[in-house]
Amino acid sequence: MTTAARSTQLTCGAWLLSERMPSMSSVSVAWLSPVGTAGDPAGVAGEGESAMCAELLLRGTARSTSEELARRLDVLGVQRNASAAVHHVNLSAVTTGPNVGGMLACLAEMIRSPRMDPEGVEQAKALGLQAIAAVRDEPQQLCMQHLQRISMPEPFNRSGLGTPEGIQALTADGLRAAWHRRCTPGGTLIGIAGDVDHDAACAVIDQSLAGWTGSSTTMVPGASPRAVRHIEVMPTSQSHMAFSLDAPSARDPDRHAMRLAARVLGGGSSSRLFDEVRERRSLCYSVGGSYSAGRDLGRVTIYAGSRPERAQETIDCILRELERLERGIDAGELERARIGILSRLVMSEESTSARAMALASDWFTYGRLRTLDELTADLRSVSLDAVNGLLARRCGASWRDGLCRAIVAPANLV
Repeated sequence: MTTAARSTQLTCGAWLLSERMPSMSSVSVAWLSPVGTAGDPAGVAGEGESAMCAELLLRGTARSTSEELARRLDVLGVQRNASAAVHHVNLSAVTTGPNVGGMLACLAEMIRSPRMDPEGVEQAKALGLQAIAAVRDEPQQLCMQHLQRISMPEPFNRSGLGTPEGIQALTADGLRAAWHRRCTPGGTLIGIAGDVDHDAACAVIDQSLAGWTGSSTTMVPGASPRAVRHIEVMPTSQSHMAFSLDAPSARDPDRHAMRLAARVLGGGSSSRLFDEVRERRSLCYSVGGSYSAGRDLGRVTIYAGSRPERAQETIDCILRELERLERGIDAGELERARIGILSRLVMSEESTSARAMALASDWFTYGRLRTLDELTADLRSVSLDAVNGLLARRCGASWRDGLCRAIVAPANLV
């Protein structure tokens, strides 16, 4: 059971977005700071800046060393993580209801005054360089990284890990200055869900952020990459193939119909791709597709992993399924897709972490909070004619002509 979500703009300009879930004993926070990978300096100038900042948030504050901060959070029972995405660094945390005030005060301190001392920076850089090198040992991850680079517009096509040259160029003084310049209350979104009192949370955070000022600029898509195909030949035991196509953004009226169509195409074991490529033809061990939508753009993404000798046939079969999609779906496929999506929505409603992130994401994307009732009503209202109309209008030959493909395989493929 939940109660209505609430939103308050704090004195400093940040937004606090909460949803009380009385049946839950935990409280989760998704603290989004406007320090995303799209705003990093390019290349050797410091690409990877936001990823390093995310790592350093957990390595102490001006008041506490890394070890001291860890002990303070552990006493409060706080599970925490920090990661960098396109628009934000997400500092996520969860604890039990009685410890919410202490957790929020600690999180605010981490945001306002991260330690970022030379020792911590060198440790973070070493970890960042290891993470980049490790991608070479994960062909599927490498394939998806290549796909992002060629299919997304600049600067949204950057790897969240940064580049070795960019990370090597970073310094403690430079990172500290970049954080305080980029991390401003204007653009900060704090989602809280669970056993939390909105007004009490406002009071704690307002006091902790007193005197904080500044605003940020949201990054927008720039030029699109010139390449639509990237192949890396390396001695892998499997061929990894990833495809990306343009799709409605999160604010496009066609988004719900596209979400349903994409699930019919590649979502789960009843999808067309799974049935045709894996089950009937046994071409690959893994295949699936999904639709993801951001505030400014959306993509349909497909991945398949196959034995090298069957890789080309796998690609050809996927392309045929994309062409068949244009001709529409049937009522049974639509209902299975609808039930699958609605089930996931209901289950996410039972997770305080998922709800906290959804609150912050909704505010960033739509400037308002959406309820589960609204989301389910939107999906239930999509008719078969609406989905097939979308496919006829937006998923024809010209759509498929814009397909981007990335391949990591032991031999060249078309």
